[in-house]
Amino acid sequence: MNSYISITFMVFKKKRIKTENTVNEILHSTRTSSGILIDEAAHALRISKDYLVWLEAGEYDKLPGEVYVRNFIKAYASYLRLSFEDLFSLYRNEKDVYKNIQREKKRLFGPVKLLSKFHFISLPWLMKVGVVSCIAIVVLVYLGVKVDAIIRPPELSVTTPSADILVDGKYIEVQGTTQAGAVLTINGQEALVNPDGSFSERINLSIGINEIKISAKKNHSKENVVVRRVVVKDVEN
Repeated sequence: MNSYISITFMVFKKKRIKTENTVNEILHSTRTSSGILIDEAAHALRISKDYLVWLEAGEYDKLPGEVYVRNFIKAYASYLRLSFEDLFSLYRNEKDVYKNIQREKKRLFGPVKLLSKFHFISLPWLMKVGVVSCIAIVVLVYLGVKVDAIIRPPELSVTTPSADILVDGKYIEVQGTTQAGAVLTINGQEALVNPDGSFSERINLSIGINEIKISAKKNHSKENVVVRRVVVKDVEN
């Protein structure tokens, strides 16, 4: 029993990047929770304090350029002991979503500006404002729905194994359902998703506590993660 307690402590001690947060939120929260002042980080990295402030605020357009952003994230990730690959992948996803939003705004607000300029000239000023405001609200609602559809994580349901179970075998079947077309990984390894969204994978287990991380993700979306912990009994003892 004592061996299980010791292993559980080691599992929960690991630091994980929370994918529901943005890159700037992860950097800011990690630095502040470590008790590091922004001035200390800037001095240690030899990077302007302003650049780190903008990086933690997500104001990437104020930074010198894309190459600098990449290098800043890499240096900061190393300094805070975070995974650069995970952070930069998340940053690129955020940039893709931002570009999609700007593209939709340009496509949808263009006609609004055109209408407000040419077709409402003869209407009273208050009526012009009211009509344009209504159109703008409709456009914003539409954009909100589109953005939510892009970043919303796919549904993920794990039916087997159930949470925190004790077994005496060396294998276990991980089964469940997710959204068709989603990318599914089990402990970092991509798994097959059937056309109906179902999946079933056999996982090798070791003696003690096994943490199984099941993750589903669409293109540019956030991750939906389910974690199952399975304890394997040492039958020889």
